[in-house]
Amino acid sequence: MTIPQRSRTRPWHGVMVATATPLRADLSVDFEAYAEHVRQLIDSGCDGVVPNGSLGEYQTLSDDERGRPVTTAVEAAGDGARVMAGVAAYGSAEARRWTDQAAGAVGWIAGFPNALPEACSTLYRTAAAGNLEMAIPLYRAMHPLLRWDSRPEFVQAVKLSMDVAGLRGGPCRPPRSPLPSHDRDTVRAVTEKLLAEGLS
Repeated sequence: MTIPQRSRTRPWHGVMVATATPLRADLSVDFEAYAEHVRQLIDSGCDGVVPNGSLGEYQTLSDDERGRPVTTAVEAAGDGARVMAGVAAYGSAEARRWTDQAAGAVGWIAGFPNALPEACSTLYRTAAAGNLEMAIPLYRAMHPLLRWDSRPEFVQAVKLSMDVAGLRGGPCRPPRSPLPSHDRDTVRAVTEKLLAEGLS
């Protein structure tokens, strides 16, 4: 599949991936795996990353853990204009502390480019270019997976899809619990089907 390319003339445009935070078995953050994941996303055609969003499980991170994904992403992406830090918090004072790392964006902020970065970048670029003959069939093929982004279990679904795709998704921190077996089977089957069709 050929990905239409466009020049990067402004920051925070295009496919901005709401990144998952890889955790080790002991639930500590694996920053080395996170840096590798950011590099893989950029190399796969994504325009940038959004650390510390809901998919990044920011609610469970300490202040140090929450600051490091941003600096790690900037270093791994090779360009600070490719990183938009999430600033949400449970209180306005805390949110205000994080706002010096972020601003607005134009494009698509999504979770599933973590698992299928090339396919998601192609979907965005073809739709933005008005190539609906290519975008609509791709969207229809990916929709059973993309719709998980709107469910409460989206973090678990994206991380499982990453694992199925051979990327590091790993576990979630509490209070999130593992997906029920029927949901796990559904996410796994849809991801495997897309991979078998050549999407990545």
